[in-house]
Amino acid sequence: MVIAPSNATVHADPDYGHFTDWIEVYNSGSISESLDGFYLSDDPEDLRKWQFPPGAQIAAGDFLLVYADGLGSGMHASFRLKKDGEVLYLTCPLKGYVDSLPYPYQLNDISYGRE
Repeated sequence: MVIAPSNATVHADPDYGHFTDWIEVYNSGSISESLDGFYLSDDPEDLRKWQFPPGAQIAAGDFLLVYADGLGSGMHASFRLKKDGEVLYLTCPLKGYVDSLPYPYQLNDISYGRE
């Protein structure tokens, strides 16, 4: 996963035209993956905070962009990322814990992730 919890000027949301936090989920596999039943959350007490919409897929070797703007519809998560740092979780009830990304304080317009 790659995150940008303080996107101020780099990437505008094409749906609403504003700059907002974003999350990229990466599929390192060799086949397309369905995200049906998968969730993103920034709360360890509520790992089902936002569910990917039905039919969401990630192609092999590709990224899927989710806007963390608090809107909660389509590819817009129902929460915002904290600039001061936290942990982002990717889970699936059938598979359990899938991945997490702890991150520290972030500067404006800098993305953060791991290789």
